[in-house]
Amino acid sequence: MSLRLDHIGIAVPDLEAARAQFATLLDLPASPVEEIASEGVRVSFFEVEGCRIELLAPTSPDSPIHRFLTSGRAGVHHISFAAEPGGLPPLLERFLENGVQVLLDTTGQHLRPAADDKHALFLRPREAAGVLLEFTAPRGLQDQ
Repeated sequence: MSLRLDHIGIAVPDLEAARAQFATLLDLPASPVEEIASEGVRVSFFEVEGCRIELLAPTSPDSPIHRFLTSGRAGVHHISFAAEPGGLPPLLERFLENGVQVLLDTTGQHLRPAADDKHALFLRPREAAGVLLEFTAPRGLQDQ
């Protein structure tokens, strides 16, 4: 299985302010804002030489990002790795066979919609030294 670092997710309370701040700091344009209703977030990316910075802001109190921010934490929320197309089902199977705890979405599924027309799965932070890891791949029939 081939993986590459895709992005670092940063939780922010105000997406517009964070986009302006990062645009100034990085001297780069932000991607258009995308809403992922099922996750209760709005996101925007900055492309930085083969990796991206994802800014995530909550859209509802039920959002994992809202809970993250109101728990007193802020900043880096997760690290994301990109799998090859169709790579999530075998990766999920390997994790489950090895007893790795994979988070479920609100409907009880391991694979969930993500930005950029991708699917994602997340591992419990305790599985990776306290870091929330995300794995993504382009959506396709094999990932449905």
